[in-house]
Amino acid sequence: MTPRERVRRAIEHQAPDMVPLDLGSTSVTGIHAMAYRALRELMGTGGARRGGDARDGGRIRVIDPFQMLAEVEEGVRERLGVDTFGIQLPYTVFGFRNDRWKPWRLFDGTEVLVAGGIDTQRVLPFGTPEEVGDEVKKNVSILSECRGI
Repeated sequence: MTPRERVRRAIEHQAPDMVPLDLGSTSVTGIHAMAYRALRELMGTGGARRGGDARDGGRIRVIDPFQMLAEVEEGVRERLGVDTFGIQLPYTVFGFRNDRWKPWRLFDGTEVLVAGGIDTQRVLPFGTPEEVGDEVKKNVSILSECRGI
């Protein structure tokens, strides 16, 4: 049974050959960047990005900066037998595009790439929780006026 058939049968409340597996196709089934790093290490894939940009040094792309969700790479999906594939919107929940990737380090040392619209120089690394919250509220307010968030 193909992954598409498996998912379709499950949605139609029919028994598939096995339970469909979804990892990262939506923000609900996503995986945090730190957990994804641990998964890649456990699988022995390290920093290999199949189909990714070799210049990124194997860093994990954070496609949802609100939840810090990792982009699940094709090679990982294949090895785990994931049946789904997400079609990501070009914008984050904060309204800036998921492009112009730049390196950043999470507090546990995980090396990631974040979208160019994220302020990695001032508020996130050095701000208090209140300052980070205020920055988020400010950006949401600005974006709600022009995008209907």
